[in-house]
Amino acid sequence: MLPATLSSRFFLTGLTLAMLLTAASFGYRQGYGTAEATPAAEVVVEAEAQSCDAGPGFNPMKIYGLPFAFRPKLPPKEKQTLPIYPGCEGEADYEERVFCGFRRLLAFIEGEQRQPPGSAAERVFVKVMIDAHGRMQNPEVARGTDPRNRREALRVVRILVDRDVRWTPATVEGVPRARAFVIPFSFHGAGCSL
Repeated sequence: MLPATLSSRFFLTGLTLAMLLTAASFGYRQGYGTAEATPAAEVVVEAEAQSCDAGPGFNPMKIYGLPFAFRPKLPPKEKQTLPIYPGCEGEADYEERVFCGFRRLLAFIEGEQRQPPGSAAERVFVKVMIDAHGRMQNPEVARGTDPRNRREALRVVRILVDRDVRWTPATVEGVPRARAFVIPFSFHGAGCSL
């Protein structure tokens, strides 16, 4: 028979264990931390574009399709690497360079992007190719309906193209390869603000 009252210490310990087990089983069921769970960045960002939800507690790691705030495991760099935005060459670790590059790219966008007056609150995604030499090519709007927002997103990306910003190119088994990269833009607070 259970006592009429439980000690708050036992209650909190049980609650903490239950939350940890739930989080661990969720991660295991979803396959996080395995090589199969790290799809190409282009696919993940495009999938995130379809399922982005707004909210004050937005987690920027949703760009990788993860519901919680830890860094996803990247593919082994011996097999493939992602393109890396410049300015993070001083980071010794590949993973640190990737996340530093994402932060720098998003900071650049935040500094250059304007909110067109009267345009729709929406997310716009611009797809670019990063060639084997690290140059950005062929920017095109992959998603976005308001023409003013589409023009603004392309304007910001074209600044990078016109400045001939050189990325560290993606590689497959050590050989530089061209790779598509999708850049998210949020207008008037729509969706997830990265």
